[in-house]
Amino acid sequence: KQAGGSDTGEASDKGIEGFNVTCDFPSSIPGGVAVGLETTAASAEWLAVAEVGSDNPKLKAFLALVCPPGSTDTQEVDVSGIKATYSRQADVYFAVTDGVLFAGSKGIFTSALARRAAKGTEGSLSASVNFMKASAFFSQEPAAYRVVFDFPAVMARIKGSLAALPFNLDQLLGSVGANDIDTVSIEGAFKLSGMTEHIYVSTKSAESKIIDLVGRTAVDESRLQVVPKTAVFVTARSVDLKLDYGTAKEFLKALEPVTGFDGSALLTSFEQKSGVNIENDFLPALGHTIISYCDMPEGSTAEGVATGTGVA
Repeated sequence: KQAGGSDTGEASDKGIEGFNVTCDFPSSIPGGVAVGLETTAASAEWLAVAEVGSDNPKLKAFLALVCPPGSTDTQEVDVSGIKATYSRQADVYFAVTDGVLFAGSKGIFTSALARRAAKGTEGSLSASVNFMKASAFFSQEPAAYRVVFDFPAVMARIKGSLAALPFNLDQLLGSVGANDIDTVSIEGAFKLSGMTEHIYVSTKSAESKIIDLVGRTAVDESRLQVVPKTAVFVTARSVDLKLDYGTAKEFLKALEPVTGFDGSALLTSFEQKSGVNIENDFLPALGHTIISYCDMPEGSTAEGVATGTGVA
């Protein structure tokens, strides 16, 4: 005992016991675990969901540790008819229903339990039109991971938070056709031969400008003959250079409030002074496949690395 009569041995034993309980709990979870974070300008909320089973003694020990029964820091609450526990000290809500543990901050925790109590999908992500559209692109094969990106919703939030910026975000995105993006879906799978990943981007119209910019036609693989066999990295895509040039001028024009000058006017001035029309005289003479590569011959140093980009 120390001066004053405190029993450090007892406190140490409780600390070790709490540490063991905390470490034992994650290993007892038989199912999946999901963690989410929801941020706003004013606050950030989080939610963790875990499949813990119908009778998990290690879960009970963990909850008794973080929410001691009878403690003034612990409060029993009712959320949508589900019994929950609130820890004032940690400012965290806990509930176990149908073998699933919910833990998180008040707002997102309450809405999650409300959906759970309703036994339906209304109000959940799986009921949103955008999610259903994005999910339709996924294959029927098992996947290691899947990602759904609600592009319009994200852009709406960004536009709201960046309303005070000195440029028109709609005009900037519109110059490259980004406003036409509807859904983005990504899925990946691990196989014996390696990993595969597919990215699906859907647009509001089949005539979307962003599809034209990415390239509608297939790459002319015969053009890859210009790449040395020692190249360690190669990219190739089909291009419409006249469209790319026009888009670049639109983009530069949209950036004028930020840069302080009209970049597209500089290109126009160059054409007038040189007598060369870039779009009609120069670009058609180039090809429709743009190739970039990095060449690193065996035994070369950093100074010996060569890169190249060209249109063929």
